[in-house]
Amino acid sequence: LVVNIAIDLHPDQAVLDSLKIYYVFFAVAFLAFELVRRCLRKHFNCRATPVAEASYSAFGWIRPVLAQSDDAILEHCGLDALCFLRLLRLGRNIALGSMVISIMLIPVYATASGRDSSSDWIVRMAMANMNVTMDPNRLWASAVAGVAITFWTKYLLLREWKEYTTRRHAFLSRDLLQQYTVLINDLPKDLRTHATLDAYLEALFPGNVDAVHITMECRALEAKVAARKAMLTKLERAMVVNQRKSPPRIKVNAEMVDAIPHYQSQLTELNTAIQLDIEALHTHEAELGESHDAGASQFIPEEAAIAKVMRPTALVTFHSLQATQSALQMVQTTNPLEFNVAPAPHPSDMIWTNLGRTLHVRNSARLACTLVTAAVIFLWTGPTVFVTSLSNVQLWREKSPWLDDLFTTHPQLVPLFKQLSPLGLVAFSVLAPYVFLFIASFEGHASQSEMESSIYTKLVIFHFYQTFVVSLFATSLTSALPTILQQPVEAVHIMSKAVPQQASLYMSYLIIQTGLSLTIRLYRVVAFWCALVYRVCAPRVTPRERRASWFGFTPTSVAEICDQSYQLPHFFLAILFVLVFCPITPILGWCGCILFVLADVVYRRLFFFVFSPAPFTTGVYWPKMYTFIVRGMYVA
Repeated sequence: LVVNIAIDLHPDQAVLDSLKIYYVFFAVAFLAFELVRRCLRKHFNCRATPVAEASYSAFGWIRPVLAQSDDAILEHCGLDALCFLRLLRLGRNIALGSMVISIMLIPVYATASGRDSSSDWIVRMAMANMNVTMDPNRLWASAVAGVAITFWTKYLLLREWKEYTTRRHAFLSRDLLQQYTVLINDLPKDLRTHATLDAYLEALFPGNVDAVHITMECRALEAKVAARKAMLTKLERAMVVNQRKSPPRIKVNAEMVDAIPHYQSQLTELNTAIQLDIEALHTHEAELGESHDAGASQFIPEEAAIAKVMRPTALVTFHSLQATQSALQMVQTTNPLEFNVAPAPHPSDMIWTNLGRTLHVRNSARLACTLVTAAVIFLWTGPTVFVTSLSNVQLWREKSPWLDDLFTTHPQLVPLFKQLSPLGLVAFSVLAPYVFLFIASFEGHASQSEMESSIYTKLVIFHFYQTFVVSLFATSLTSALPTILQQPVEAVHIMSKAVPQQASLYMSYLIIQTGLSLTIRLYRVVAFWCALVYRVCAPRVTPRERRASWFGFTPTSVAEICDQSYQLPHFFLAILFVLVFCPITPILGWCGCILFVLADVVYRRLFFFVFSPAPFTTGVYWPKMYTFIVRGMYVA
């Protein structure tokens, strides 16, 4: 039985073309960076860390950023940054182990008696070059390599987990308000006032409750605050115009009036209305507390309306870490669906609009978002299969006479056509975060870190399924599907040939991530275009407008936030490739090592020179990342 497997049997040229294009591009860009950074200091030096404030000769900044200790990274960049850089270090060490193993494996594969007399260097240095029926003993080398890389990775993971535990405990022992505060969701109705909740917690933790704050529904107040902000902007603009030209005038009720007095009177009215609304909210809370103190069996309509103002979420601060941890680790009520206690995010990290949602609303939203995420990942399979098939030029020449004539007339287009496949996968990896960001925004997370963690989980699953599983097996299984339905055992044979041959695609993927993606990050290309939009479109009349962002756009001199949830899945995928292909195509580990070494240099510079510090982050990605790596070991 002959099965037509749609794979590229001559993969070396595509990898060589990727090496020539992207490694050379990175080398030239890295050399040019030394000239550009001197001309655009505000663009490349946004922070005031000791490393960033020093002056350096050509490439003189590399040694100082690499010499920064973990304590310095934690102090100047935050725990999440330390987790990110240690992950790059972990990937580099795993790839170094794969490189050592490849030194022993490549001679075993290269000297084997292959089925085909292939001249492709990738095939000759891979397991695909062996004829198992003629020399089965060589497979022992592959088996030993798989065991060796597994135990080496387990050793590195154990060491990293111990480091994470130490750092996490040190962070939790800091004398910061964040460590003494908890977020309580799903409060029962009789505890949704300051007085009742404070009395309840005092009974549980006598003398340890410092402050209690209940979230309140204040939609009307928020609308007035937004109106006041808009009115203040108009007033400031009018005052600037008044200094430059004549006093501005506007039309109000078909009459022309002076703008500044009108805006001032409107602002005064809004300030008064806001103050009255705040007092009304406090009055509602007091009235609801009095009704509870009176022991009313049921609310009258007015009290029921007041009760809707009090939301089932509270922020509570304790006097001691022991009381805080007791509240987090112990059940506080007989109903497990009530009084859900979680660590409180830092105020700058809080998504205030999501506080106060009930358990039913949160679970329903997350279930709906999970279903939508699964649908998006499934529907993305079609484009991924199409992009992956672009690497097989012979298949396209057979299906399209027009392409066959084009490649015959212009053979120099063949290597460029093969580059479309890994470039397409990289393009999908750039587009996917924005899709999942839109989905995660409806899940109702209490903090930005939780939402980014959710995006990160979705992206890891997406990359594993699309970039690894679909790209690995789609073309082979699609062409051989009728045969597999008749004889399912043939799937093993098809996969055994597809996995080694698809290594060239993943090598090109790693090379593109090294040469193109790292260059874009180093030069801050996205920040440059965002700053250009800000300069062209953003209003900058008043000093406050010039200091503020505009729909997320800022000047390049403003330190940007590191989008770790977008970047970490790429490096997880690189670690997965190294683990899977270490005994199959060991040369792939060299591409992975180059990626992690250069990424460590680039991202260390970005964290110390460009990215805004995040001292209150809790290392939320670390446990998930290493859980995914363990699962990647099972896949390998």
